Amino acid sequence: MRLLGISMIELYAHLLLSLLVLVPVLAAVIVAMITAVNLLLRRTKRRAAERQAHSIKFRPDGEPYPPASRGMCDSCEQAYEKVYNMPSGKRLCPDCYVSEEMRQTRAEVGASPYQSGDPERGEKEST
Repeated sequence: MRLLGISMIELYAHLLLSLLVLVPVLAAVIVAMITAVNLLLRRTKRRAAERQAHSIKFRPDGEPYPPASRGMCDSCEQAYEKVYNMPSGKRLCPDCYVSEEMRQTRAEVGASPYQSGDPERGEKEST
C-alpha cells in the first residue's frame, strides 16, 4: 500500500528515524531545564542562608554584635543560651542588650532614658 507515493515501510522508517533523533534531543532539553531549576533553587537557598548568618552576627546598622556565650544575664539574672559579653565586662541577654543599646542611643541624642516613642516616626513621647 502506498500513501502519497511513499510505501508504508518507508513511512515507518522515516518515523523511527525521526523519533531516534527527537527523543534524545527532548531528553537533553528536559535535563537542562531540571538542572537550571536546581541551580536557581540552590542559589536562592544559599543566599537566604548567608543573609540569616549575617543577621545573626551583625546588627541591622551593620555593626557586629559583641562576642556571645551561654550564661547568666547580669541585668535580668536569668540563664540564656546566648549572652553577649560586653567590653565593660557586663553580660547581657539579647533582650537586655537591645534595651541597653536603645538607652545608650537615647543618651547620645540627649533624650531621657525614660521617654518612649520615636518622634521621627510621629509617635508621642511619654514621660
